[in-house]
Amino acid sequence: VPAHMDYASHSAKKSSGSRLRPDGRFQNLHSTGADVVTDVSITNPSSSSLIRFAAERLGAAALREHTKRRKYTAYVEREQSTFCPFVFESFGSFGVSARAVLALLARRADERVLPGAELFSAWSFRVWAVRVLAAAIQKGNSVLVDVALELSRSAARRRV
Repeated sequence: VPAHMDYASHSAKKSSGSRLRPDGRFQNLHSTGADVVTDVSITNPSSSSLIRFAAERLGAAALREHTKRRKYTAYVEREQSTFCPFVFESFGSFGVSARAVLALLARRADERVLPGAELFSAWSFRVWAVRVLAAAIQKGNSVLVDVALELSRSAARRRV
């Protein structure tokens, strides 16, 4: 059974009337056949509110995963689905659940390999996905630095 991804657009999220707005739903992806609902988050382990958790490997990601799981408990019970928070740390680490979702997607990709396309395996999908996600995180970090520099320059010009 193929997995399909429904992306929950912001307009669709607003029209649903629910305050919960998961970022996506992978249909039939879980080994039980349940949908996997996910919500994406990038957390900064060096922020003042998270620094004490950063002493432990993936501590900031684990805290965010826990918070998101609590938030979506009733939602996934009502929807009869499974929730996997898709959490990353801004330095590039992938949360436990994000790695689990990637493993499920890689397994599904491996099941769908066409004859003659054996080079596109679960391993190659996982490597590709990790590289794309890591690049996206670093691009986001770069944008944050650019914004901070511009704000600093603007403040300096106002002082002159």
